[in-house]
Amino acid sequence: MNIPYAIGFSYLYMGHIVAFSICYILLERVNAPVVIWLLSNVITTSGFVLASTQLFENKDLGALIWAVLFLSGSALKTAAFSDRRLFRKSNRLPHALLVCGLLVSMSLLIDVQSPYRLLLILVCGILFCISGILFLLRNRAWKGLRPTNLTIWVLTISAAALSTQLPNAYPFGDMTRFAGRINLLAVIILSFLFEIAFFGMIVSRQVRDQLLQSKRANRLQRQAIQLKEKGQISAELADERYHLLKMLTHEVRQPLNTAQAALQTVLQEIAGGKGKPDIIRSAVDRASITLNSISLSISNSILGATLITKGRAAQFELIDLCAVSQLALLDINPRDRNRVVTRYDQEIVFAEADPIVLRLALRNLLENAIKYSVPGSTVNFEIVLCEDELSTSFRVSNLVKDASMMEGNIIERNKRGVDSRYEGYGLGLYIVKEVANLHKGQLKYDVGEDSIVTFEIIIPS
Repeated sequence: MNIPYAIGFSYLYMGHIVAFSICYILLERVNAPVVIWLLSNVITTSGFVLASTQLFENKDLGALIWAVLFLSGSALKTAAFSDRRLFRKSNRLPHALLVCGLLVSMSLLIDVQSPYRLLLILVCGILFCISGILFLLRNRAWKGLRPTNLTIWVLTISAAALSTQLPNAYPFGDMTRFAGRINLLAVIILSFLFEIAFFGMIVSRQVRDQLLQSKRANRLQRQAIQLKEKGQISAELADERYHLLKMLTHEVRQPLNTAQAALQTVLQEIAGGKGKPDIIRSAVDRASITLNSISLSISNSILGATLITKGRAAQFELIDLCAVSQLALLDINPRDRNRVVTRYDQEIVFAEADPIVLRLALRNLLENAIKYSVPGSTVNFEIVLCEDELSTSFRVSNLVKDASMMEGNIIERNKRGVDSRYEGYGLGLYIVKEVANLHKGQLKYDVGEDSIVTFEIIIPS
């Protein structure tokens, strides 16, 4: 190697190597590939330093030491592309090529004057290039990065450039040394391109890792929020269940006491031999009314719990709406049935509906109308067919003493009218609304100027 221009090339090589090495050190995260790459830069730079100084009297030995150090550093750069899993099946071939290249580079030290030196250097470089390409293609850590494609192209160009020199190397040609300004300049240019490509790979990889970490953090945060929301929903449902149980306990305890008192009256009349039919019938009627009230409270509580927790799906079937309405009418207290005046547009009206929940909703409307109407007044119960809207309406209307008692959002859960004289937890009309929604319909109510209140369930025919 000619010393004057070798020193200039050495400074040029060491300049960009030192600059890129500083950039690697300043990275946010220095991982194993970066450490291996920095070590390879130290080794190759040492080779250029030794080549540019006159430490060796034998110039051939100095050039050989430079070649071996440069090839060793190149082997480390190739190893930086690997995932360092030696026994993975996909890594066997590139690792084998890398080891073969190292053995070839070490064989240069056997004979300093060997005429095969250039051939061995070319073969070693080609093996390293092919090994690096295979590592990049098979290592998932580098896949999908644009700088990876640039590195593969640089390795391909390097292997092709080295291959073009094979015909000139001994024994195919007469060249035995890797020398000349053009060869050294090509090495420096390719090295510069390698540094740019590898730096881009490292930066792109770190950016991608940060994005993945950010996505994981966001996903964990969303999961934590969802778990918190589910916990709040569970707590709300638990509170609702407790409220329903409390309501059921209150609604059932008082009527049971009343029914017990009525039955005790009957027993006392019978035991005393003074059982008058009118007194006994009155007591039995009170007990029957009480039991009906208990039945409605239990039904409302159970259906209310299932609707609140979304635990019951609609069970539609083709039914006679008039028949279901008659069953709902039979569910109310016997002494109040005579107050209900029914009017159906047709004697039989078929529609797809859930008979169980619809019957309970109609019973709630009727009980509510009887409860809040003027004592002894008439309650109108109608089934109206709306052919224009293809729907069926259940209308319940009654006269109330004071229309202002209907103010407020009385349809929502746990809401009641402003009149506090009547007991209850405001669950009945909420169940009616939910049943209407279950049938893809709606619940409406209107308060007329003459204190006539009309509730209407509208469901599709």
